[in-house]
Amino acid sequence: MNTTAARSPRRVDGWEKVTGGATYAIDVDLPNTAFGAIVRSERAHARIRSVDTHAAAATAGVVAVIGGADLKGIEPRFGHIIADHPVLAIDKVRFYGEPVALVVADSRAAAFDAAALVDVEYDELPPLMNAAEALA
Repeated sequence: MNTTAARSPRRVDGWEKVTGGATYAIDVDLPNTAFGAIVRSERAHARIRSVDTHAAAATAGVVAVIGGADLKGIEPRFGHIIADHPVLAIDKVRFYGEPVALVVADSRAAAFDAAALVDVEYDELPPLMNAAEALA
């Protein structure tokens, strides 16, 4: 009787992963690499009154700060079948955590530090609790 079929094969990289010695793509630093950090909505349903990126853009190492308003002139939406999801929120946010801005910098730390400086002001909108309200 062949008992090897009942056992999982030994993972070649198993020991390195378990002991923390494995190298992942995020661990590799290549020259001239830019890093991004997403600024996400802290509201579930709101109009975007303003996105102030000045402090973030002035941070050392920041290459660019992009908000939804900066996407004018290009197709700002994506989707699996139809392009119905905004890349960055434009005019309003529709769920908590929706991407509002992108900070690009020359290091991960600079990108995340600058993202914390992006100031987004919202006007709360009433929650939509069913499909009929959402369609209206």
